[in-house]
Amino acid sequence: MLARLERSFSAHKRFAANASHELRTPLAASRTMIDVAIAHPGRQELPELLQRLRAVNRHSSEIVESLLHLHSITQAPLTKAPVDLSAVAREAVQKTRAEASTLTVSISIEDEAAPVQGDPVLLRQLVLNLVHNGIRHNIRAGRLTVKTGNRQGKSFVEVMNTGDKIPPDIVDLLVEPFYRVRNRLEASPNGGHGLGLALVQKISEAHGGQLTIAPNQDGGLTVTALLDCYQRSDLGAR
Repeated sequence: MLARLERSFSAHKRFAANASHELRTPLAASRTMIDVAIAHPGRQELPELLQRLRAVNRHSSEIVESLLHLHSITQAPLTKAPVDLSAVAREAVQKTRAEASTLTVSISIEDEAAPVQGDPVLLRQLVLNLVHNGIRHNIRAGRLTVKTGNRQGKSFVEVMNTGDKIPPDIVDLLVEPFYRVRNRLEASPNGGHGLGLALVQKISEAHGGQLTIAPNQDGGLTVTALLDCYQRSDLGAR
């Protein structure tokens, strides 16, 4: 019990430190740009300065929105409906192919039926976050495999990617907000803020599911979300 309490306390401390850093960095960047513009007004191109300030402001807004989303998942009641994770996975792969191509990451999908009952919006977010995470934390000319199906009576979605070798002792930290490993490809300035797997974990828990993360022997990760399989009889006759 003491060990669990210590791990929980350490996780809260890391979250506070990381969140403070993430929020302070864009604020400090904005202040620096404004201070430089005030000190040397004749050297500044106003349109360029405004674009840079807008980008930093967007970055800050996205972090705050992600934190609010992370909190709301555990507070708001779920809207439940039948969802096939295979269809959700195909949609996520289609949405991310352009980014994957830019980063020279090839995607393959094995989409067997994986029926679940849950919030369609959150489940799409779960799968999309897994695919985005697998693309961005990869290597040049890397690979990403998305699988859905049924395993021991449970529906699952699994994303396996190539990448640098991940030490087993940091695997549990990957679901903490703002925690990042070093290897990361960037396709755009909207590449994320270290909340992807944290959101996936919360969405899985909200649906009574289980998230497992395993480092691959040759590098990269295999991340699996296992959820209760939906049967029409579960809802009774309508």
